[in-house]
Amino acid sequence: MQAAGKLFAEHGYAAVGMNDIGAAAGVTGPAVYRHFDSKSSLVTAAIEQIITLIEEATESVNGAHHSAADQTPAQELARHISAYAAVVAGQRDIMAVFVREVHQLPAEYATHLRSRQRSLVSRWTDLAKASHPDWSDEQCRVAVHATF
Repeated sequence: MQAAGKLFAEHGYAAVGMNDIGAAAGVTGPAVYRHFDSKSSLVTAAIEQIITLIEEATESVNGAHHSAADQTPAQELARHISAYAAVVAGQRDIMAVFVREVHQLPAEYATHLRSRQRSLVSRWTDLAKASHPDWSDEQCRVAVHATF
């Protein structure tokens, strides 16, 4: 997945084939198909992994610092942002692919990834609303998307 992410980020999703990915990973293109049935499933798995890492990082950050009852919503949101930034910084290539090229994925993959992203946005929007009760729901969503 890392080799694919690097190639997708450098050359664009459409320009990279499974043989290119295999060569970058030190295997043949057909060997990649033993693990992923398509280029779309490979990039989707990589993006899913990042979303899972973000969820795990925010859960562990909360648990490591304080119980949820000891944190203000603003503190919890700040920890989520820090954890998100750390994960994304370590996965820049795949995140760039997601942001730039999710529209090129087949609908079922793009829809699934957007659903997972909406779940994150929803949680963060709730925290933003709790931190800024005077903000509208729309203001909170915009702030969350701007942060991402």
